Amino acid sequence: MQGESTEEFRNFDNSFAKLSIFEVTSDIAIKNYWGTEIQKLLEKFDVKKNNNAKKLLEVFSKNILESNELYELTLVYIVSIFEFYLLDVLRYIFRKKIVSLKTRDRKIDYETLIDFKTIDELYDYMIEREIEKVSFKKIEDIGEYFSSKFKINFFKDKGYEEKIKEIFCRRNILVHNMGKVNKKYLEITKTKEMELNQKIKVDRDYLVEVRNIIYVNARFIDYQILKKF
Repeated sequence: MQGESTEEFRNFDNSFAKLSIFEVTSDIAIKNYWGTEIQKLLEKFDVKKNNNAKKLLEVFSKNILESNELYELTLVYIVSIFEFYLLDVLRYIFRKKIVSLKTRDRKIDYETLIDFKTIDELYDYMIEREIEKVSFKKIEDIGEYFSSKFKINFFKDKGYEEKIKEIFCRRNILVHNMGKVNKKYLEITKTKEMELNQKIKVDRDYLVEVRNIIYVNARFIDYQILKKF
């Protein structure tokens, strides 16, 4: 598959392959797995590139590993590695086509400019500054960013768009709202099956669905990027 995907997608794929454990093993084995896996993941973080995500995962994983909410942790992990893929593949695009960073909205002062020893250092600085800006966007806004800037269809279809928005919203509830349904979730999903402040659940079947949707959509994005760049 080497020539059929970006290196960034292959890294994403390797992380995703490990998630098959949640279909075939016990909760105790999953918990032991996470104890080791999260530590390895945190050790690999490039703080400059992924500092916000690292802090989020550190706090959340500590709380979850001390409880039994293993599936909730797994959902956060799936969303995180998808986010890391999106940011990594943006670096890939910018390095292939640095001119796509051109904008009148972003300036570099002379003092900063003369600190760079090479043009490549300057480009890296520009790329990371843009990546940081994108990392704070909502998933629908990241989708619009890919569409408007690179003419790439971010969501495979309308069904995938709605489901991915729900997945990200559920992740945000778990991390920021103690797992309780909020108004935004009800507005996005238009569900009649949940009520405000109801505790949201994540089970094995939901995780399998999430894994498949995120993987297929990432593959869809990567295929377009490979063709364009």
